[in-house]
Amino acid sequence: MTIRELVEEGKEITESAVPKITKLVDTYETDDYPSGRHRVKATWTVEYKGKKSRVARVTINPKTGLPAKPKRSTYAILTRIGLGADGRTYIVQWSEYGMVSFMRGDMKHSAGSLHPGNPGWETMLRRLIKSYGNDPVAKQAEAYINHVNSKA
Repeated sequence: MTIRELVEEGKEITESAVPKITKLVDTYETDDYPSGRHRVKATWTVEYKGKKSRVARVTINPKTGLPAKPKRSTYAILTRIGLGADGRTYIVQWSEYGMVSFMRGDMKHSAGSLHPGNPGWETMLRRLIKSYGNDPVAKQAEAYINHVNSKA
């Protein structure tokens, strides 16, 4: 059942409504990305600008062998490339609004989101924090979790 169907039926969105992410990485490359009728090489990379980050995806044109213009996501506080249990690639971001969002690897559609208080929100945010190590931005996210938990 899709997230849209859950919302239309008035059902609660749970952790199972978002993709199961098995690994979070900075860079990911595949030689089997669909592009029209071809399978091409694609590379996802996290880009940083100040305290924000986003993902850029570059594919290789199958006719010329040259890289295409990068497709970029919007900026967020924490950003990682998530490898899903379903074999797909996702962009996982923690935004300034507090939610953890999941975007499909083609960067065209959302694959769901977890808001503070949703099951799995804290777990996913802590996984993002761990992937950043001792970065000051990760400490900011940890403080946000403590703030949300103190209000509950």
